[in-house]
Amino acid sequence: MRNRFALFALATLLLFATSSLHAADERKIRLLNVSLHPLFTLASSAIRGQLHSRADVSRCLIVGFFGGYGFYESKIAAGRGDIRTALVIANVASSLTSNVAAGRHPLARLGVTIGPTRTEFSTVFEQDRSAFVYIGVSAYESVALMRMRSASDKMEWRDGLIAFRKHEPYHGDGRAFGGFTYGVFPGTQYGAADSTWNHEVIHAIQAMQRDSFEPSYRTWFRRRQQQSPRFKLVRLEPLSLGVFPSINDGFVDRQDYTDRWTEIEAWRLAQGRPPR
Repeated sequence: MRNRFALFALATLLLFATSSLHAADERKIRLLNVSLHPLFTLASSAIRGQLHSRADVSRCLIVGFFGGYGFYESKIAAGRGDIRTALVIANVASSLTSNVAAGRHPLARLGVTIGPTRTEFSTVFEQDRSAFVYIGVSAYESVALMRMRSASDKMEWRDGLIAFRKHEPYHGDGRAFGGFTYGVFPGTQYGAADSTWNHEVIHAIQAMQRDSFEPSYRTWFRRRQQQSPRFKLVRLEPLSLGVFPSINDGFVDRQDYTDRWTEIEAWRLAQGRPPR
């Protein structure tokens, strides 16, 4: 167990070591996504106890590479304003990542994230399926929804996302913002530029990327899965706590706004310049 958490800590430190790349261009952003995403995928699989051979390690790294590239392409699409395409790509990348981290075939389930829930549909590649549809809920994203609702004036459906609007600027870190995002819930001030909305959607995709690594609470509390569960058409999955995104928040909160990798990536891809 100690080695699993050491691997997890290593991947986390590698991610935040990139925070000094203030002037990162698209090439560097692509490189970081395709190099660090596989490490997180490997760490997630190790924490779940799914690494039993070199083949398992190789599969996590290879599929993690494609997952990372998918998330990169999703952020590129969001940055240019093609939000629906971005979400389709992000959901496919999330499915690849969560499947291989859980020890399943990369295409065993295809899912879609809507707010704090993740709905996954079983495919012909899933062995020993226990349902046709799996619905998971994230405690972290549920809290993010409440926080964003409290900080905003209106909740709405926008470009395939649960989104928020506010008449006044959002406030945080001693700054005023035309947009703000908690978890997968982006929000913008009324009248904000289109690039601001694109920027916030990139933050929502970053949250989806972090959520794709997250195992259920059973993994963190070392509780075994039920053996050969009774088949159901729809199955409610064990609660996801949100340990990965919470650790990310802990690191980000310690950094200046302009040094945060999440902001560097969103600013570069949506506004074409470093954070300011």
